[in-house]
Formats: sequence, C-alpha cells, structure tokens
Amino acid sequence: MVEIVYPFGEGKSDKVVFEFLRDKWFPREKWHWSKFEVVGGKTNFSSRIKATIESEIMPERFIGVLAFRDKDFGEATESILQGFHNIIYGLLSAWLPFKKIKTSEEELIKEVLYKWEFQPTSKLPGFRFILHIAGNLGGEAKNLSLKNWTTDGYLLSVGLLQNVLNSFAKESKVKSSGEVLKELITQKIPNAIKGEGIDFEEDKDFLAAYLVSTRFWVVKRTEEELRLSRIILERAYRNIPHKFEQIFFTWKKAMEEIWR
Repeated sequence: MVEIVYPFGEGKSDKVVFEFLRDKWFPREKWHWSKFEVVGGKTNFSSRIKATIESEIMPERFIGVLAFRDKDFGEATESILQGFHNIIYGLLSAWLPFKKIKTSEEELIKEVLYKWEFQPTSKLPGFRFILHIAGNLGGEAKNLSLKNWTTDGYLLSVGLLQNVLNSFAKESKVKSSGEVLKELITQKIPNAIKGEGIDFEEDKDFLAAYLVSTRFWVVKRTEEELRLSRIILERAYRNIPHKFEQIFFTWKKAMEEIWR
C-alpha cells in the first residue's frame, strides 16, 4: 500500500480545490498527504516533481504522486501524456536501465484520468502516479464556450448551480435572485465586454463576472480572490451534495485511486 502521497497542481485554484476535497473526503487524520505543491505552470511539473520526490524514492518504499493538469485550447492529450511519461521514466532511470523499466499503465477515465504504477521490491523503489487532466464539464459551464479546460471550470460548474447562486442573491447587499445573477455572469457582462472587442473566453473571466455580480468584495469585505472559491465550494457541498460530487467525480476518483 502507498505510504504517502505527494500532490501537485498548476496554480493556486488547484490547491484550494484539492485541500477542500481532501478535508471533506480524505482527511489527513486517516490518509498521509504531503503538502500540496503549486508548480506555477504546466512546464514546471518535471522540475518540481523531481525536486520534491527524487530523494524519497528508495527500495521497498511505495509512494504516490498525484498531478492535476489543465488542458489548453488545441492541446493534444497524447502530448500531455508523453510529458508525464518522460517524468516518470526519468525518475526510475536512476534505478534501472531505460529498456528495463516496465510500468503498469492504465487509462482510468477517457482523456481525464491516467495511472502509472511500479511495484517495489527489496532492491527497487515503487510508486503509483495518477494524472488528472481537466475535462470538458457538464452543467452550465459547458454552455460558456470556454477556450481552455482548467480547475476554474469546475469552480464555475458548482458556482452556477441554482442553490449556490440563490445563496449569494439573498445576501443583504445583493438583494437579487439567482436567475438574475446567472444571466449577469454568463451573458450580460460577457456580452458587454465582447461587444467592445475584448476577449472573454477564459474561466477566470467568468469568475471575475461572478465576483462583480455577487458584490463579493463589498459583502465579504475582502480582496482575497481565492476566498470566493472556498465559499462557492462550501455552499455547493453543503446545499447540493449530490451535484457537487457529480461535478468533482473525477477528482474524487483520482484521490481514491492513489490510495487503492
């Protein structure tokens, strides 16, 4: 069984989402998680993973690595997989000649979840590597014509659930309805900005519209953008748990599989 898991993600949103899901579904009291590492961009996974776990790889020890990766417009899944394949083989090449490295490789969820595994022996290290690639989401987010698939898309999906929007609409300094907020976030604000020739196609564009429409900084009296993410997650988890779990199903599967 895996002794400890090292989680990695591209940015701060990944860290917020991961830590929220970990605390709700896989708390540290029962599972041994290392701290979440924000690598700061897709090109930094290799160096950060190597720097973090290279010294932890040793015979008879079985460790886990969990990586959350965004998918840019036009980017091929195969090229993403090749990049992580190279990371894994690079880590193992210190122990075995390249031609003798034989990992168990499996696609768990099509174009989203992948697993590599190398079993430990008395002379060789072992580890399980799970890669989660952000996917094309269902719900309201699928209607937004987002350019890229990112962790922020999952936040939008739960943030646009009616019960979550209703909870923001009821706050004293908003005094609106969930339907009005949804229209502002998904149509009126984007259309006004696009009408001026400005691109509005990223997940973060819509989260910015969310901040303005819910008067978040006025109501919460904070300038910490990441706090919005936590509040959205908490309200969705509390008010619509079945929908919340549907949207984060692949995240949960990744976190289950690493400890399997």
